[in-house]
Amino acid sequence: MRMGLPVIAADLNPVAVLINKAMLEILPRFANHPPFNPDSKKKYHPDHKWTNAHGLAEDVRYYGRLINEDAKKRIGHLYPPVTLSDGRTVPVLTYFWARTVQCPNPACGCQMPLVGSFILKKRGKETYYVSPIIERNGKNSLKGFEVHTGEPEVKGTIISKSGARCIACNEVIAHPYIRQEGIAKRISHRLMAVSADTGKGRAYLFDPNQEQQILIEPKWIPEIPLAHNPKNISPPLYGMTSYDQLFTKRQLIAYDTLNELIIKLRLELTGENVNEDYIKAVVVFLSFAIDRLADFNNSLTTWKPSGEQQMHLYIFRQSKTTYSGQYRPLWISVRRRVQR
Repeated sequence: MRMGLPVIAADLNPVAVLINKAMLEILPRFANHPPFNPDSKKKYHPDHKWTNAHGLAEDVRYYGRLINEDAKKRIGHLYPPVTLSDGRTVPVLTYFWARTVQCPNPACGCQMPLVGSFILKKRGKETYYVSPIIERNGKNSLKGFEVHTGEPEVKGTIISKSGARCIACNEVIAHPYIRQEGIAKRISHRLMAVSADTGKGRAYLFDPNQEQQILIEPKWIPEIPLAHNPKNISPPLYGMTSYDQLFTKRQLIAYDTLNELIIKLRLELTGENVNEDYIKAVVVFLSFAIDRLADFNNSLTTWKPSGEQQMHLYIFRQSKTTYSGQYRPLWISVRRRVQR
């Protein structure tokens, strides 16, 4: 394509097909195309030359902002701000949730969190961590969490390849038990903490009011079966057998809202004096943005304390069974999960 030659591409993966279509068909067709959004017409001189895909990118940015603003009006109340110790209310950036399973030890019975680490931030000597509150009255129970600075009270890994360790009784639980509980729909979840934007960085705290926002019900649920491939796609091993189970209810509402707004935008633009295929091109790239969101905003992503950043779900690891230099995908199974 870059040499000006005709291109034919094919793939078995529909995602790759769409990406190929966007890069090899849509972008060349609308190269040097000026944007049609009203702001660009006011901002730039009519003789301004739009090269390559800059015009299309300008329209994607403009209408993406409109969709984002409209989405805030519709579902912004589902993301309430938090109050800091100095009385300021600030927006939440990240929600930290932990899946929990009941400890099989008959003397314990605690809802043990399945997390890789309780550390939220670790940069130099500055460390923020979550401390679980265990009530020991007859049987152990998980009452909640607190956020502290300094050295974590709970040492070591809670869940690993060998199994999970109960934070209340130190009993080591094998993965088959956790999988059985997942298939029986007995894996629950608890909010551990949130990170908030202070304007000068991030603040970490526990706000129990945020947990209530997860009780809402989405209008649309993608009850599409997941492929069962234990080597690469592990959620079905833990009872998550359809796509909707990879997301929280609030996330499903967000994606449903964004999709509705893209459809609404396409209908509105169709009535204007604009090439119908160009409108479809803008919609395709806006849809790519939602796809990217789904990779980072689901119930199985993890948190990187050293970078204070959320990691995406679809990670890669080197496999001894593949050719040198190739990688195969690995879906994270039961780890600490993060949602926006």
